[in-house]
Amino acid sequence: LRETRRSGAEARIVILSSVGSALIKNVDMDRCIPPAPESYNGTAEYGISKAMNLFHCRELQRRCATDGISCCAVHPGVIHTGLTREGNADSTVLYDSILFKWMHKDVPQGAATQVYCTLSDQVPSEIEHGACFWYNCGPQKAVGVAAPGVRDDLCGKVWVISESLVEKFR
Repeated sequence: LRETRRSGAEARIVILSSVGSALIKNVDMDRCIPPAPESYNGTAEYGISKAMNLFHCRELQRRCATDGISCCAVHPGVIHTGLTREGNADSTVLYDSILFKWMHKDVPQGAATQVYCTLSDQVPSEIEHGACFWYNCGPQKAVGVAAPGVRDDLCGKVWVISESLVEKFR
């Protein structure tokens, strides 16, 4: 992407996250990557994975800022994709509950924010003003453990762990 940017073209990275990241109140990186089979909980692991995506986006924003590469984390809404079909019944009940009904979308509606972050001329300015998370085609305040100012130290730590996990595949 840096080469693309140097040639004068715009470059953006759009990462799928979720408001599910707000379900996570604290993260012990030594215990959650990878999760222990005996303590695995699909709903919790989903929230952790989406928080990790938001931490990753924030670290990419920091690392790519001087190159003019825009990085965004997006929440598509609650899309009935079958994600909870193999999870626990609590997850299905939660996502089908009144608490989440306002976020239910079909696939085109869910894709709209990704398209916005990919194409909108507003996104670079929104990032300059501190945005890192988008929903409903606009920047939203990130909440939970991955929100700016909560556990900023984990942005870099997620990067280091990710690098070590993929090293053997290079």
